[in-house]
Amino acid sequence: MDVVWFKRDVRLRDHEPLRLAVEGGRPFVLLYVYEVDQLVHETVHGSHISFVNEGLEDLESRLRELADGGPTDRYITTMHCEVTEALATLHSRSPIARLLSHQETGHMASFQRDRRVRRWCKANGVEWRGGSPT
Repeated sequence: MDVVWFKRDVRLRDHEPLRLAVEGGRPFVLLYVYEVDQLVHETVHGSHISFVNEGLEDLESRLRELADGGPTDRYITTMHCEVTEALATLHSRSPIARLLSHQETGHMASFQRDRRVRRWCKANGVEWRGGSPT
């Protein structure tokens, strides 16, 4: 399966990783991870988290409309952990072929996180499109 990892960019339109997943022909999971090391970073404010939460709810609503789903149907998997833990959990349920995300420009904590994700992907045979350069 593919995993579309929403970092900060929770939208449907003009979203290359989501387009790749839809066109890829594999089942895919939409993933948002509340990462403690990112949430406690000095550049993150409560308003940032509120903005992400609003974006996730809007995205859920739009996906529900597109899928003609019920009011309690959920299409985005959210987890509260380190992202490699989230990936390992998903990978244990169904092998991940590709991790799809936007490349972001962030602070050192996000760069270090991306390095951990790159190592996890390499160790588990997962292609990562959109990761930070090494």
